[in-house]
Amino acid sequence: MDTKVYWRRLFKRWMVGVLLGVAVAFVVVKMWNNRIIEPDKDTKIVLDPSKVQGRGPDKAGYRSKYERLQKITSTTAARTPLQDLYGTITPSDLHFERHHAGIPEIDPEKHELLIHGLVEQPLVLKLKDLKRYPSVTRICFIECSGNFRYGKREMTPQEVCGLTSQSEWTGVLLSTILEEAGIKPQAEWFLAEGADGALMARSVPLKEALAEAMIAYAQNGEPIRPQQGYPMRLVIPGFEGNTQIKWLRRIELSEKPFMTREETSKYTEKIAKGKIRMFSLVMDARSIITYPAYP
Repeated sequence: MDTKVYWRRLFKRWMVGVLLGVAVAFVVVKMWNNRIIEPDKDTKIVLDPSKVQGRGPDKAGYRSKYERLQKITSTTAARTPLQDLYGTITPSDLHFERHHAGIPEIDPEKHELLIHGLVEQPLVLKLKDLKRYPSVTRICFIECSGNFRYGKREMTPQEVCGLTSQSEWTGVLLSTILEEAGIKPQAEWFLAEGADGALMARSVPLKEALAEAMIAYAQNGEPIRPQQGYPMRLVIPGFEGNTQIKWLRRIELSEKPFMTREETSKYTEKIAKGKIRMFSLVMDARSIITYPAYP
């Protein structure tokens, strides 16, 4: 190879290396000059977010890493962080939970809802069938009947009343479904049964339920989450939470209540003279100050 050609190529490579080095040094100096020193004791150095490329779009949204919204969990329940929320709607992932046998995993293609008992025409509905009926949307709260707790002087709203949440529910009015099935005149109650391991079941007065009850399949604009009864649940505005059966699989109409375990040995109230009150289904008004609050 010609000596002049060799040295010319070597010089070009050297120049490219120098220019790259200068460019890198320029970027480093610019970033260093734009640094922000946080006004705290650990003197961490962070980049000005207006000087760097941000994160791109995601398939699902997420909260800022600086927000710590979490439920308080136990083996059977999870409490909504009331003191950390704003407005009137509870985010779906922060809606309180109460389970009697855990959260079942249900395939919506296989799940069926049976409507039978004192009806003229029993029905078997899949989720896709339910969605063919006229839909309604309601904003209402759901509260566990065992919500209020006390015992400590210092408690957060989440600890006191965290088993209550409010969502926008979308589904089909129960009256619409039962109108198609045909209600027999003697029917005054119905049993709602879930598909969880406990076969959670409650008796509900038919007259009251026909006014506003719905079979919901969506919550806050998305399909109901598994913790809230996916693929469908009963929603009865104003009734205690355990009557609003999740993972709904059966509705049976009858003349009288069914006296299930959850309405005889459980979910009853002691009153005067050793007596027990049953079917106190309506949740009374409750309020709590969420801010300012402990801690």
